[in-house]
Amino acid sequence: MNEPVLQLVKMTEGKDGSDENTTSFLGCHKEKVREIGLELHNLGGIEAMRLAYHTVYLEHPTWATELDYAFNGVGDWVR
Repeated sequence: MNEPVLQLVKMTEGKDGSDENTTSFLGCHKEKVREIGLELHNLGGIEAMRLAYHTVYLEHPTWATELDYAFNGVGDWVR
């Protein structure tokens, strides 16, 4: 698993080191998630972003929907 995807998974698990206690993946991470989306796009385009989405989906399906919203407009990602 590459570093940007690992960061997203850690966020879904609440192991990213943030002090935020939230039931929403994006609640405290939206800008960081968008930065990671851009990094993924730069590394491998839409395919890298899709891989990240599916990895998050396997860990926390509800938060994958939030990831979809956060990625909207980043690189080639269109909701």
